[in-house]
Amino acid sequence: MLVSVGTYNEGVLTLPGLGLTFQYNPGTVVGLCGKLLKHAVPEVVGNRVCLAYYMRDKVHERIEVSAPGWMTLDKYEG
Repeated sequence: MLVSVGTYNEGVLTLPGLGLTFQYNPGTVVGLCGKLLKHAVPEVVGNRVCLAYYMRDKVHERIEVSAPGWMTLDKYEG
């Protein structure tokens, strides 16, 4: 689950693999599996924070998808 909060306009969330773009304004809540769907949020004018909630390990085990680990800087390098 992703929740976007802040003071900005014209926010969008894209799912490039599906060719979809959605409005992503403050207060928007989106449920998606980030391990299966590549997603992106282009830069906006203003201030934005995204709160991300990850499912419990049992949910990942049930659908046979590895649970995500901690986000670290090395995921962005290279």
